[in-house]
Amino acid sequence: MRKVKTISNPMFEIKNVSKSYGGNIALSPLSLTVRKGETVALVGPSGSGKTTLLNILANMIKPDSGEVIIDGIPAGKLRPGREMSGKVGIIHQQLDLVDQLPVIHNVLAGRLGQWSLFRSLLSLIIPQDKELAVNALERVGLLEKIYSRTSHLSGGEQQRVALARILVQRPQAILADEPVSALDPARAEDLLQLLVGFAREEQQTLIASLHSVEYATRYFSRIIALREGKIYFDRPAVEVKDSDLAQLYELKEDANAKAVS
Repeated sequence: MRKVKTISNPMFEIKNVSKSYGGNIALSPLSLTVRKGETVALVGPSGSGKTTLLNILANMIKPDSGEVIIDGIPAGKLRPGREMSGKVGIIHQQLDLVDQLPVIHNVLAGRLGQWSLFRSLLSLIIPQDKELAVNALERVGLLEKIYSRTSHLSGGEQQRVALARILVQRPQAILADEPVSALDPARAEDLLQLLVGFAREEQQTLIASLHSVEYATRYFSRIIALREGKIYFDRPAVEVKDSDLAQLYELKEDANAKAVS
């Protein structure tokens, strides 16, 4: 009997979405669909719209036009807090950690969307859901730092704290904005292996913006390239050619110079 390949439902659908800041266009009208369980890398030059797209998918900023649908629900109808945190978790490039707090409190911040205000305040004194933090820190190899002050950790260790925070949040989709940009190659590879591995284990959708095309092709199944706020190409990682990437990152000034000459 022939095996029928099943296609998962969309996790994200964006339809003719655009965004501008002042007179600067961050995203031209673009449309795309990301299905549940996909691992997608966003690549492209600085200023191409990667961070803006991630923030729109996280429902943190509203597009100027177009429609965003998250797990079948229009983004505007998703309530902040429990409902939204169960759908999407985001790791910003700045990590959003509170340096003065112990590691355990930064990890448990991933549960704030699930807790009442009283429980959130109580957790600052008596950590709530401690077993979740212990398990998450063990998975990222940082359990011995559970009570350390976060500011005393290295950059790579702080990245792992941010990853542990997403693990306790347990969203259906993870968005990561340049998660390894501040790390040396060895630590970057290690963190990406953890991030992609956890997403696949939990059957979560993962979308990460990356400067390194090498990491994108090695760890992700699909690559969406942005340039000047537009989709330059969108294809399986195994089909991306060196010539595609050379054209993607070609400086506009160089292209203009060639045209003049």
